[in-house]
Amino acid sequence: PEITNKNTPRLWDSFNLERNHFTNSDDPQANDKLHQISKNLTGKNIKVLNVGFGSGNLERLVYGNKNISSWDGVDISRKSVIHARKIFPKYNFKLGRTDSLKYKDETFDYLLILEVLEHVSPYKILASLKEANRVLKMGGTLTISVPLNEDLEQMIKDRLNLYQHVRQYTKELIKAELKISGFEPYKEVELISFRKHY
Repeated sequence: PEITNKNTPRLWDSFNLERNHFTNSDDPQANDKLHQISKNLTGKNIKVLNVGFGSGNLERLVYGNKNISSWDGVDISRKSVIHARKIFPKYNFKLGRTDSLKYKDETFDYLLILEVLEHVSPYKILASLKEANRVLKMGGTLTISVPLNEDLEQMIKDRLNLYQHVRQYTKELIKAELKISGFEPYKEVELISFRKHY
């Protein structure tokens, strides 16, 4: 049975702003992942879209990069959009959802969807990935990160699903969804999820 999706703009107003305060993450795994992703944003005059930019930690890391000609961010949290516009005035932020991106076809060189898809209801996943494919330029790069092999069913039973995940991913599942949506995965990085051992 489908997990009830409680991911609302109000919930993410709270998570993105009140809990993180738009500061750099103190999570070494998250910081390392963001540094790896930022190093892969190569080329000149690149256009980037970050879907579900949240607390703006990646934006803080790349802000001022002269190779980025435009940076757009989409999030369901109104407070995050308002706050990001103040902190990163050279970038463009707006409200939006993964399955309805308000951009022209083939607009972006890089599209980032980091720790977002596990919050999207299963019936919207393929529409979300097809939207990503639509706005990404031919030959562009989509970067996705998802938690793998969570015991989501047990987490829900134990009331430990604090971040309201509605999908449990495996490597095989995310690869299949990407291929169905027209992507060809070419690089895979697996990170350890235990913060104190990272």
